[in-house]
Amino acid sequence: MDELSLQEYLQYAWDNLWFLRPDWLYGFIPIGFLLLLFVIIGKQQQRWKRMFPKVMLPYLTIKGTKRQFILPRILLIMLLSLITLGAAGPTWEQIERPGQKTEAALVILMDVSRSMLAEDIQPNRLERAKLKIKDFFEAGPSSKAALIAYAGTAHSVVPFSKDYKTIARQMDALRPDIMPVQGSYLEEALNMADSLLQNIIAPSTILLVTDKIDQDDIARISQTAVRTHVEVMAIATPNGGTIPNRNSVLKDAQGNTVIPRLDVIAMDQLNTVENVNVVTVTLDASDVQILAARVRQNLEFEIDLENAESEWKDMGIWLVFPSLLIALLWFRRGWKVHWVLALLITLSCDEAGEFNLEDQFFTADQRAELKKRQGKEKEAAATYESGDQKGYAYYQMGDLEAAAEAYSKDVTAEGFYNLGVIYAEMGDLEAAEQAFDSALEMDPNLDIARRNRDQIIVVRDSLAAAQGLEIGRSIENDLNLENLKEFDESAQLDDKDQALDSEEKYEGQGDIQEMVTKEVDENTIDVFEFDESIVIDKDAAKQTLLRQVTEDPSLFLRRKFAYQIKNRAIPIVKSEQPW
Repeated sequence: MDELSLQEYLQYAWDNLWFLRPDWLYGFIPIGFLLLLFVIIGKQQQRWKRMFPKVMLPYLTIKGTKRQFILPRILLIMLLSLITLGAAGPTWEQIERPGQKTEAALVILMDVSRSMLAEDIQPNRLERAKLKIKDFFEAGPSSKAALIAYAGTAHSVVPFSKDYKTIARQMDALRPDIMPVQGSYLEEALNMADSLLQNIIAPSTILLVTDKIDQDDIARISQTAVRTHVEVMAIATPNGGTIPNRNSVLKDAQGNTVIPRLDVIAMDQLNTVENVNVVTVTLDASDVQILAARVRQNLEFEIDLENAESEWKDMGIWLVFPSLLIALLWFRRGWKVHWVLALLITLSCDEAGEFNLEDQFFTADQRAELKKRQGKEKEAAATYESGDQKGYAYYQMGDLEAAAEAYSKDVTAEGFYNLGVIYAEMGDLEAAEQAFDSALEMDPNLDIARRNRDQIIVVRDSLAAAQGLEIGRSIENDLNLENLKEFDESAQLDDKDQALDSEEKYEGQGDIQEMVTKEVDENTIDVFEFDESIVIDKDAAKQTLLRQVTEDPSLFLRRKFAYQIKNRAIPIVKSEQPW
């Protein structure tokens, strides 16, 4: 385009001219009527002048040239036409738009079968795997991660999150005895990982942490590797090790000691599969540091980078400048269109508001504080201008919906935290979790938001699990989440132990305690002397906390997995080797 002459460029622009918003061109219809009106008015004036002798016209008409009558109206038509053209979005040039960026994800598949308790790697395979994952998180993969635990069945432990500390805490609670079905069914875990990644366009990664791979597993991993990169971390040795079992070691049905070993041949074969990498486990953290670096390389992905879409450049902006120049002429004496001015004056008329002397000397928050001292809490809440004070005032009144609306306008980390607390009390746990996540994104050091977010996740999953269990007292199917404080009265479990088979059922005991409560400090707002500078204590709106949940993570996961097993539609595949 830079090499074209002016004439060639104008010809190119004319040949490629079109409008991004062509509906605005209908604006020329009223402009045409306005032009016709000006013509009719001009002709009527000429006809009116013919009715009087020319000698009397100087005394009956206002002096002025014909140009002074026509030019302002022509410029008005030009101004309206330029505005209409600009709004229609004329364009004739394309600009390249880079592909949309999306973020990759990571799914960790943790083998929690009994063979992971073998002690050929100290302290045992499972604990070493947990330490490796923690070192991996410390290496900073920077990707959102999800955790899936599998044995004879696969279960989601933590959904996608960048809070690696939460994932690590949940991972520490994983043990083979909390898994409802023993075995090592990798295919189901891969299916669950594929479902988590199906809506993520970026080339994501599956990190498989296991101690065994057979030929069927290689075929299934190869299918997943077609669309997802797979990293396999083998936590085992070729010599293998025994599996502790009470005061002895685990034996098979024939009485032979079970010694699971690493299949080196299968690992070498798996390492040749495209898009699959077998991680060589080292004594230090160098292996996971390299793995984290590979994850970071694919963190951001541009969709259709090579075939980036083109978009048209809106040239209507250039019509703003001549429009402004024409508009400036209307400030000249004699160029004003009085009927337009009268229309603007009419539209701008409004009923006069009530004059209040306090409005002239005090801010909205100060006036609200005055109303609050006078006992007008509702008026005070409506008067507050700051979102945190307005939200706290509505919260004290018990109007949680209004409090949530007020806090939603406070885009600070504290505002999102307060919004999460309100949503939690309203029973909207999903919205509460999102609000706490937003607070942590703005202020990663806001530990109270992190703790409450973790408790919300536990509460949400505990509610779902408790509604499906039939141990001890039955739980009402119509449990209303809008009244969390009454949950402990209808969702307690019988303390009686249930001795069940570990492959089909689970052992449950204890009570599900009160899940979410609020602690509000009623005296958080100081009583101020009314003077010309009332200071609002904005920390008063931050005193609402969630009480800690004393639920054992491993017990919670046991219940959660058992609930998922009870409600699954897919039949359980029994393993010939339940380790």
